[in-house]
Amino acid sequence: MLLFHLLAVLATAALVVVILRDRRARALSRLQVHQLSQDNHRLTSENNRLRYDTVTGLLLRESWTTTASQMLPHLAHPAVLFVDVNKLKRVNDTISHRAGDRLLREIADRLRAQLGEQALLGRVGGDEFVALLDLPASWPATVQSAVDACQVEVAGRTCGAAFGLARPVDIVGRESPTAAAHAASRRLDRLMHAADLAMKRAKHRCRTENLATALELYGEKDPLVPEHLDHDPHARPRDAAVPAGDQHLQF
Repeated sequence: MLLFHLLAVLATAALVVVILRDRRARALSRLQVHQLSQDNHRLTSENNRLRYDTVTGLLLRESWTTTASQMLPHLAHPAVLFVDVNKLKRVNDTISHRAGDRLLREIADRLRAQLGEQALLGRVGGDEFVALLDLPASWPATVQSAVDACQVEVAGRTCGAAFGLARPVDIVGRESPTAAAHAASRRLDRLMHAADLAMKRAKHRCRTENLATALELYGEKDPLVPEHLDHDPHARPRDAAVPAGDQHLQF
């Protein structure tokens, strides 16, 4: 009888140990799941911080370039639109960097609204945006609407942007019409370089003609795009620009 009682006590104790171990295991499992969730959230936040601009929410240059390079071969009518915001440095220096950030956000939002969800937008420099587009049949009106929408008033000053657009046909039209030339014209780096050249002419027009916004297409007025590019087309100092205006955003 005593032996039976002792065995019962031992069995009960063993069961208690098993239950306690199970509870500890479940508690540890919940803790591990919570820790993994926190780690995943932290890694996602860090990844987003590295991929996306914190001011505008647009892709940063490296992420934009990677994604655009993957998309480009699948677009029927590709084009690169290069955008340089006018007067950003002046706004930062004379009003505040907060006002400058709001100017950037407003122009980014207007570009999103006008160009649509299919446009791949990125911020590739302090005052520079770029978009990879698959142009619709009505593309001149679509692009011009985006240009016109980017006149923004900041504390009584009308700001805007200079736009340069380049298509493969614009590049290959100035080169020998060979299969190799057609293929090279669809390279992202050459399209970006051509759009940047066109944007510089638009920037010049903004200054000399007192315009808030201007659009230029890559063409005969621009230098030929080198077949081999060994420099960053965005590596240049930021410019200040000019007045004029229409749509207003008050800060």
